[in-house]
Amino acid sequence: MDNSLSAGEASWLAVGDEISGALAALDPAAFATLVAVFRVPVRRWFFSGQGRSGLVARMAATRFMHAGFASHFVGEATAPSPSPKAPRLCSRAACCPSTTRPGSSGRA
Repeated sequence: MDNSLSAGEASWLAVGDEISGALAALDPAAFATLVAVFRVPVRRWFFSGQGRSGLVARMAATRFMHAGFASHFVGEATAPSPSPKAPRLCSRAACCPSTTRPGSSGRA
């Protein structure tokens, strides 16, 4: 009886190994902080990005909406104006001035 794995089985095992490695590399304290951020009742979440990163940000905003969050992509015709304290998830620091490096003005 041959115990070798098929190519498909080996691929799935490789994916499982990658996922296990990624989960093992997570900092539990940082992950707990992230979970706490999403548990805070917030009126709206704003996503931003440009180019391919913008497409990913739009996808994430849609997923958040499906999960029950009020989410918007900055710049969409239907998006309300974000308040200064509204949480923003940006794919690049240039998209959200509040996420720029310390010491910079956040303006282009």
